[in-house]
Amino acid sequence: MQAILLYLCRLCLLRESPARIPPSLSLAAFTTGLYFLTGMASFALSRDSLAFSTIVGVSFLSLSIESAGLYGLLYFKSYQHRFLASLIAIFSCNSMFLIALLPVNYLLSTLDTGLAADFVNTLSLLSLFWWLAIVGFILRQAAEISIFQGIVLAFVIELLVAISIRSLFSEFS
Repeated sequence: MQAILLYLCRLCLLRESPARIPPSLSLAAFTTGLYFLTGMASFALSRDSLAFSTIVGVSFLSLSIESAGLYGLLYFKSYQHRFLASLIAIFSCNSMFLIALLPVNYLLSTLDTGLAADFVNTLSLLSLFWWLAIVGFILRQAAEISIFQGIVLAFVIELLVAISIRSLFSEFS
């Protein structure tokens, strides 16, 4: 377990390749489930009055669009065989980030305006930029594109997630 966490930390520091991850369907299912649960916890903490069905729907929609975007890119580049390893890498790193940001999300929902709220919001934005760099790095390795292209694609996928959530769930509009 410690070796896995160390590997994921090195991956988050852009010092490890996602190619070392075995393309295991059971590992992909586990990391997808973990990402789904941490996403639900993050949505539940960041919004006060969301219904459970909304939290599940938003988490499922986010997970689906991210998976489809990754598969679409890898299919386009003829690297479909790298899908499971890339999915495991991205969802594992996303889960680690979401778990680390649970207190930040809670503080964002509870703090009023002021210096503390500005600091927490800045911390949240910095983590978003770092997360985009991590996903861009993983996409660079998986699809053999530039890291800038990977970052832009990660941003576009997340933009599609945000637009879809705002379109389908009235609580977010």
